[in-house]
Amino acid sequence: MDPVQGGQQQPVQPQQPVPQPVQPQIQQQPVQQPMPASPPQPQPAAQPQMPQLNDQFLQEVGLGVLPEVERSGMLEQMKKTLETNVGMEIYKNLQDHQLQEFEGFMPLNDENGQVINSEDAANANAQRWLDVNVPTYKTNQALQPYLNDPARIRDFAAMNWLQRNFPAYRDVVAAELNKLMTEVRNNVSQIIEAVMGPQNLNQPQPQQMPQQNLQDPNQNIGMQPPVAPAA
Repeated sequence: MDPVQGGQQQPVQPQQPVPQPVQPQIQQQPVQQPMPASPPQPQPAAQPQMPQLNDQFLQEVGLGVLPEVERSGMLEQMKKTLETNVGMEIYKNLQDHQLQEFEGFMPLNDENGQVINSEDAANANAQRWLDVNVPTYKTNQALQPYLNDPARIRDFAAMNWLQRNFPAYRDVVAAELNKLMTEVRNNVSQIIEAVMGPQNLNQPQPQQMPQQNLQDPNQNIGMQPPVAPAA
């Protein structure tokens, strides 16, 4: 009994919890950090063109006063000297089996004129080596005009062989070419006197151009392989 109201006791209603509004969950996004800018890649410096053993070189060093026939003969002799000097340096660094394979690309005679390696054998050796090691050589643009020239094919094989077996070949050519051209520059007066006589030494000489750095030795001697030193 309710002491205040009287009558029967009223059941106590349990209090229902007040539903709370659901707060949406906000997922925090990571802050995007700006990507650091890539440093600019250095561009290769333009390489100076390699000087050539040609008539322009003779003109620059002061030998343009020589007759054309004498200039042509001098250039031919300089190129042969370069090939011989390069060949001697390379032969010092090749093993016997390498020498044998490399010489196989060249027609060779001994001191008595006896054939050591015939031209046909040299052509066959070059062809066989290219077929195995440079099978796409016939599509080489530089070689396209000379596919019917066996001497050019041999030279091409020799140059590719050197690049594979003696990577320092280009450095040797550059060094020997530098020596040869310096020697010519230092002996201009003596060359003119020997060819034309001392009365021509007082003629005005063209201004000498500064010597350039060497870059691509093959531009100077084409595809000619070095000459093997005499036995």
